[in-house]
Amino acid sequence: MKNTIMLFFIYFMLSNVIFVNAKEETRSFDNDIYSIPDELIQFFDDAGNQKAICPELLEAIAFYESRFYPEVKNKNCIGIMQIDIVIHKARIEKLGFEEKDMFDPEKNIIVAADILAELYEKYGDDNPYVIMYYAGEKKALSEYKKSGKSSDLANKILNLSEKYERIHYK
Repeated sequence: MKNTIMLFFIYFMLSNVIFVNAKEETRSFDNDIYSIPDELIQFFDDAGNQKAICPELLEAIAFYESRFYPEVKNKNCIGIMQIDIVIHKARIEKLGFEEKDMFDPEKNIIVAADILAELYEKYGDDNPYVIMYYAGEKKALSEYKKSGKSSDLANKILNLSEKYERIHYK
């Protein structure tokens, strides 16, 4: 009887270890479309901490702007955070960068964090408004002012930001 109890106890302990390990693996973004490339995480953390912007918000914006591809270019918008090099030319130069630097993820994220910090300073902690403004959603901003209804993109970014926060144990 003691041996049976002992074997059951050992089985129980081992199965819990296996369960915990399996649970830990599900917290990573392996094979997930929302995975953040390892080499970018520190850039988001550094820029976010420097400008008091949630790093996970930066990550979520990058996902929806570029899917984390630094070489993306859409008209005047360049890089991982889709920085408009015409609108933000002076800011880019003020931060010591050039247009071609916007293809560098670290520098691109720094510029984006600077833009967001300015928007938060100007509009307060109104996350949907700041995100819609950053994304250039003029119609959505107008609707938001009238009805308080934020855009689908702003909602997706905020939801993904929360998911990243959970994954990062925040």
